[in-house]
Amino acid sequence: MFSNNVFSHSEFFKSGLTKIKKLFIFLFASFFISLLNGCSEGDPTALYESLIVEFNDVQSIDLSVLNTVITTGDDLQLTVTGTNSTGTVDLTEYVSWTVSDDNLARVKSGGLLESFSTDGTVTVTASLSNFSDTEDITLSSASLDAIAIKADTATPDLLETAVCRPLVLKAFGTYSDMTVRDITNKVEWSTTTPSAILQTTPEVTLSYYDTPSANVFAELDGETSSQVDVIVNEDIDSMILSPTTGTLSTGDTLTFQVLAVYGSDTDVDISSTVDWDSSDTSKAAFNSNDEVLTGIAQGSTTVTATCGLQEETAQISVEGKTITSIEIEDQNNQAIELLAMKLNEIYQLSAYVHYSDDSKKEITEDATWSATHPAVGNPVVVTVSDTALEKGKVTSYAIENFDHVTIEYSGFNDLITVQVSP
Repeated sequence: MFSNNVFSHSEFFKSGLTKIKKLFIFLFASFFISLLNGCSEGDPTALYESLIVEFNDVQSIDLSVLNTVITTGDDLQLTVTGTNSTGTVDLTEYVSWTVSDDNLARVKSGGLLESFSTDGTVTVTASLSNFSDTEDITLSSASLDAIAIKADTATPDLLETAVCRPLVLKAFGTYSDMTVRDITNKVEWSTTTPSAILQTTPEVTLSYYDTPSANVFAELDGETSSQVDVIVNEDIDSMILSPTTGTLSTGDTLTFQVLAVYGSDTDVDISSTVDWDSSDTSKAAFNSNDEVLTGIAQGSTTVTATCGLQEETAQISVEGKTITSIEIEDQNNQAIELLAMKLNEIYQLSAYVHYSDDSKKEITEDATWSATHPAVGNPVVVTVSDTALEKGKVTSYAIENFDHVTIEYSGFNDLITVQVSP
């Protein structure tokens, strides 16, 4: 829903004043030089890229790909990271792309290389201000001959794991031109083992409650891998469930976590693979996300997390009040419809849920945050973090009258407009 409150304007973070001042000086200098020299320095794209480099303290960029050989007609994700004084930063969305032969391939939005139905080799160049990096990509119409499944570990041929512990898997294709390519995200994965959990996002993992083994297959273009047995040879020593008590409202959600101990290996998160149960599903029930419990009606229930021989419980109460709305708030804890930011500013938003008894609760870390960009074809104006402990952090990258930040929680949504000025 939209708030009826008055507009609120953001303020600079004190820690960012020095950098922002440098950016203003840089912007003014670039504009002045463009007046004198007429053209190249005044190119908006070049100026935008220079500001990205300055703001992120970029010292070099690196273009990387999963495979340097791809099947003709396929897509390939390209990634560009920048190195700065504190580590690395993802710059894939901000670089400029060129391909040596646009009859063979092109790079689409987000760094996705699209190849055409002609064999050959292209050189892809990623550029950002004065930095660039290249990669040679071979387009091949060679046919797939075989698929091999490996573990994504230091010992890829050792397909062993413990009860409930996800084993990350990879699929590699051998082609008629003798190349071997990572096809993990292209194959169709399957298992015929009852109770085995096969997940394909954000990575491919296989988990199993029982011993001694679970099977897995991979298929692509009519080629199927041989059956691979993942050996489950270790049980859980102990596991910790959190929270063990809690209260939620009707329509509200509560996310649980289970950390497991396997010998000397502690704090292994197995939340997505344990068996979750609510003793009274008329009061609260788990949804498709498994570890997320939703309040249904006033009352109480016992939550049980089970894996292997281990079992932990939590006591949960459900209040009768219901959610009426959710709202995005500024740093003054005021609901807003418009956030006014300066270029290259960082601003922390928060989110709150409102209930039928006029109470409210912060849900900044529980809501799902996203940025939408109505101005098609323009550079990314703002981004908002949906990463744990940094949710709601907005960063501005381009000058624009409007962009949007949205949140979603328990089927409710809120949206604000973001305006970025020099």
